[in-house]
Amino acid sequence: LTDADTVSGTSSATYALEINKQHPTTQDVLLTLDSIDAPAVSVQLKGKKFSENDYSNIGSAVEWAGTSADTTITISNATANRYRYIGLTVTATSGKAQLIKLKEKVYLE
Repeated sequence: LTDADTVSGTSSATYALEINKQHPTTQDVLLTLDSIDAPAVSVQLKGKKFSENDYSNIGSAVEWAGTSADTTITISNATANRYRYIGLTVTATSGKAQLIKLKEKVYLE
């Protein structure tokens, strides 16, 4: 991740991860955000079966308003699905934040 992985104002960034599995999976995503300028951020986990499809939301968005240097958010999806592509959209609604860490774990069900 680089300085380009910053969201501010009302901008967003989407990160795509391909899952090369032929079986249903559940997912955990961990991300760390650096609070640069009192951000309010929404983080949404998404999935799609084919590259040509649009993403569908997986669960509800996680909201975060930061005043400390950084925070770690873990999103766990315990409902098995057959998505081949996982997306994570980070959207700023105000302020400025930088994504400094992103990890994913996939579990075969």
